[in-house]
Amino acid sequence: MPPFDAVLLLREYGDEGLVRDLAQLLVETAPAQVDALTQAVAAGDGQALRAAAHKLRGSIAPFGAFDAAESARKLELMAVEGQLAGADALSRELVADVQLLCDSARAWLESEA
Repeated sequence: MPPFDAVLLLREYGDEGLVRDLAQLLVETAPAQVDALTQAVAAGDGQALRAAAHKLRGSIAPFGAFDAAESARKLELMAVEGQLAGADALSRELVADVQLLCDSARAWLESEA
């Protein structure tokens, strides 16, 4: 299954226009959210990491990206607990998953244009 599964989303939401809007919103907003997350990890800023991970998790959840959403949840929890050991590796996995999701959403948008 591709990271962005338009068929699954169309079944779930029943509206191609809505799926297209969601995909476009993801493609437009995820890069800034990923940047905020990576900057927070690099700075060791737990408060910023919690906020960035929470926001990113909310952005990817509608797409059924369960592994990525779980990684974001774990980062959020690590930040709340002030335990950032391992956040760098986990954030790199999350960034890679989000990039695949965005790339496949962009490809779908372009193929449907």
